[in-house]
Amino acid sequence: MPEEYRWRSIEDLPASASDLLDGELNVLREHWRETAQELSGTDALRNFVVRMHRRWAIETGQIEGVYNLDRGLTETLIDRGIDAALIPHQDGAKTPEHIAAIITDHANVLDGLFAFVKGERRATTPLWSHCFTNYNAER
Repeated sequence: MPEEYRWRSIEDLPASASDLLDGELNVLREHWRETAQELSGTDALRNFVVRMHRRWAIETGQIEGVYNLDRGLTETLIDRGIDAALIPHQDGAKTPEHIAAIITDHANVLDGLFAFVKGERRATTPLWSHCFTNYNAER
């Protein structure tokens, strides 16, 4: 018989939270900073960021079980953009237009969160309302 899960309130990180860090991530972070600085203002960096945001928006729905797209379709949408015309109709599944709208909503949420992280937007009730509304809009 599976062990019963008992809910607990979220706890703060321990005072020694730095012990949880992986030293290898520092090397990767530094490499990313150097590469991003070298590519700053180039189409290569802009294209990378656009593709990364598309991937995250698509994978959010995959992880949540909102839709199921195969790897080839996922890569096509990342490369060519979120377009319902690229999504095949599947019996019993959401329409291609609905899936494209969900992915677009997820992308809008990511944009709002990144604006907050970059300091371009304050953590206000309208920001969280925007995120919640867009995240759940097309489900």
